Amino acid sequence: MATSSSPTTTLHNINRLSADVFVTRKGGVFRRDYSWLVKALGNLSTLCKESDEILPNDYQEALLKPFFDFIISLGEAKFEEIFSKGDTKILNEEQLYYRKHIPEITEALLQRNYEGTYYKTAFDDLLAFQAIVSDLYKKIAIKKIEKLVQQSLSPLVKWSPSKTPHTFPSINRYLLSKLKVGIVSLPPEHRTGGLLAWGVLGHEVAGHNFLRSIPDLLSDLKTTVNKTVQLSCKNQKLDELKTKQITSFMEHCTEEIASDVLGTLAMGPISAVCLLGYSRGARDSGKLSKKALVKRTTHLPDILRVYTCSTIIEKCLEIKEKTIWIKIINDEVKKDHGTKDNVLFLKITDSTKEVAEESESYPIDIYTAIQVANDAAEAIATTKLRSLNAALKDIVCWAENPDELLAYTVQRAIQDQTAFPNIHLYEKINACHVVTGAVMAALQPEVSIEKCFITMKEYLVKVYLSNDYWVPSK
Repeated sequence: MATSSSPTTTLHNINRLSADVFVTRKGGVFRRDYSWLVKALGNLSTLCKESDEILPNDYQEALLKPFFDFIISLGEAKFEEIFSKGDTKILNEEQLYYRKHIPEITEALLQRNYEGTYYKTAFDDLLAFQAIVSDLYKKIAIKKIEKLVQQSLSPLVKWSPSKTPHTFPSINRYLLSKLKVGIVSLPPEHRTGGLLAWGVLGHEVAGHNFLRSIPDLLSDLKTTVNKTVQLSCKNQKLDELKTKQITSFMEHCTEEIASDVLGTLAMGPISAVCLLGYSRGARDSGKLSKKALVKRTTHLPDILRVYTCSTIIEKCLEIKEKTIWIKIINDEVKKDHGTKDNVLFLKITDSTKEVAEESESYPIDIYTAIQVANDAAEAIATTKLRSLNAALKDIVCWAENPDELLAYTVQRAIQDQTAFPNIHLYEKINACHVVTGAVMAALQPEVSIEKCFITMKEYLVKVYLSNDYWVPSK
């Protein structure tokens, strides 16, 4: 017979249950409540003093303490002014910056403390997410260039109620200028699905986060793209106007192209597969886009993005099955375009380098566009850059041994649903190999994608717990 409970007993956890509802509905912990924020940051600071397992001391000094000091100095009145107004047009540039970045930093910090807020399983997922981001960061912030990298700590990860993965390489303007830690986000839905989103994280970490951490690197890359595209247009006998339009747009897209290039260099052919599948999944049509969109002004059309990744596999990776990968990927992309199709680029105004209205797009023959984009991607990967004193492919490059071999080892383990390969026997297995192996397993016939995804996260937590990810790269 069931025993009855008094009202006091049954309502004991009501506040924690309410917090659980809030996090589940909002996809994060941030509240537009100054008193709540000060109390939550204070609680986290106290917990960190008792144990640095939640947030190691380096991150406390680099992020938590200066951010907490900033919130106190900001004060409740200014906080309310920033967040209480529904019409953001009446806010100045500095206020808009805070309105965008205060929630981001808050989430990155407070999601480390799940007690009384959300489930332990969700925190394990956060650790899995942290493992792949930290491995990607350490893979690219190698000793060869570590003196050039302005931030020595791996980015913190968080779940964010956005529609796509995104990165804040560093938050360093106005009174937040002392914060030197990047933040990488995934939509909270990807805790439970969307395996391919985990495979495009190379674009975010090896790409955006790295590109923004080296002084003058983006400027060097834009110069490289400008020269390369002009030459490519000349070789294809395009007129002066078309050459100017294409060069302007491609230069505008430099950071995104370079991020796709670096994602492929860091995670191999599977990075291109993930970009292809993720982009299809993000479109209502279920097909790769052939046009640049105003809301994604710095991105090439999906089709060109995947082709550029394929070019990097061809020109830069030394792996046994390179030819097979290239054919598989290119054949799949061709399903989404015809031989006589055009792609649509957007006009860039020279004075402001802004994108004009979507109606001011112009068509480019698809094979001309593919050639121009591929030439730009190859130059980005292979040109020796003054800011690095090296080419990007010399900084990071997926290899047959150990990368492909270890990814296949993980693939077999996930397909067979066996225990994680002995970490002492396979001590070189990192989170990049785990994610790549999981996607490779999920691509096979008669395999449960859900089991691949769940097992991948379990493996990532094991990798996380077996590595000291919190040691700065010094």
